[in-house]
Amino acid sequence: MSDAIRIVSLFSGSKGNCTYCSFDGYEFLIDAGGSAKKICDSLSAIGVSVGSISDIFITHEHTDHVSSLPVLLKRTDAVVHMNSLSAKYAARKYPALSGRICEHPLIYEHVHGDVCVRSFPLSHDSVSCVGYVVLHKGEKIFATATDTGYISSDTLGLLCGCRYVSCEANHDVDMLLFGIYPPYLKERILSSRGHLSNKDCASLVHSLLDSGCERILLSHLSEENNTPDIARREVVRECGEYVSEKIYVASQRCSTVLI
Repeated sequence: MSDAIRIVSLFSGSKGNCTYCSFDGYEFLIDAGGSAKKICDSLSAIGVSVGSISDIFITHEHTDHVSSLPVLLKRTDAVVHMNSLSAKYAARKYPALSGRICEHPLIYEHVHGDVCVRSFPLSHDSVSCVGYVVLHKGEKIFATATDTGYISSDTLGLLCGCRYVSCEANHDVDMLLFGIYPPYLKERILSSRGHLSNKDCASLVHSLLDSGCERILLSHLSEENNTPDIARREVVRECGEYVSEKIYVASQRCSTVLI
């Protein structure tokens, strides 16, 4: 299976997010934050041309997930998929996106051959926000769930059984509480429409590993309120040292290969 499937986080963090996926030659991105140059350079570094990207699936309209689109879409004919609420907001902010977005309901499926990309709702302080599960020949292969304040039982059910999962480990609670952020921002991040902490992520990862997940990518780490070592240590402490080889941390600046 690994010869036909490739999943690479090009970069992930508060300044930009983009994941490259290839299934049997069908190539697509999940999110397109940062700059178009950074995405194109990151793709080139792993031997991929931006022109080969068929689709771009957007989780929500926040800048760190869509900012490259106005320039990126000048370099590719890829179809941008976004739920309709986020799409309308993004098109107002970036007029160049008008007519380039395929609007979907909050929950939908996009099928391309043996690949099905399925959205599901997440809880975040955006107009709307989704995660994605990618199925290949009916098997749940990859899922991404970032930018969410909590994981519902329905979301957990969708994530469990996936072979590879990218999940949010945004902040260390103590670093956030005693850090420089103003009180309103701390409250926002800690709320049910904010971001998952390392502790919440560790609990999620435990469930995912129990369900048979092979590799976990800790993603969307805060530069100010987290570090890769702290995030990974929290997860390994919860799940056991014996699973440490299954835990990866997405870089904020360069590519991280999941498979």
